[in-house]
Amino acid sequence: MTADSAKSSDQRIYLLAALKEAQDTVRSYDTKAQIVGIGFIFTLGILKGFSDNLDGGEDITIFTMAASWFLAIGPIIMFGLVLYPSRGGMDALSFKKMGIKEMFYFGTSQTRDFEEYLIDMETCDWQKELSFELMKSSRLREIKRRRFVLALGMSAISLMVIALHQIFLAT
Repeated sequence: MTADSAKSSDQRIYLLAALKEAQDTVRSYDTKAQIVGIGFIFTLGILKGFSDNLDGGEDITIFTMAASWFLAIGPIIMFGLVLYPSRGGMDALSFKKMGIKEMFYFGTSQTRDFEEYLIDMETCDWQKELSFELMKSSRLREIKRRRFVLALGMSAISLMVIALHQIFLAT
């Protein structure tokens, strides 16, 4: 093995390790969003029980209904968006211009057949392919992280508003 091929092999190993780490982190945000989202839903159920015991006696208006939906459903939607982010940011990568053949992950809508895939496998630059996948996974990880933090913030605000409302009703 020459020094260049050993260096190339090492680079692929490091790229694969980085790609695995990025993909693991993406999956961890899915798990976190599921757990925290379900916890938020259970918390709303507990808070509803507390509210039922308070004598609010207030009429439900369109504003209070909309606020209730926003406070209860908004964070749940955001946790859902962590799980299913749009791929709009991923399309911005102009992989065709860079000679990327999408060997690692590819859409099933591609018209490439098995033989074409094998030919592309022989002629592709694996360092570019793995680097491209690492960039996509890293972008996806960042989208999920931002949405998860936003969902946590929305949950905190919702719970504070609900708590203030209950304190106001209790006094």
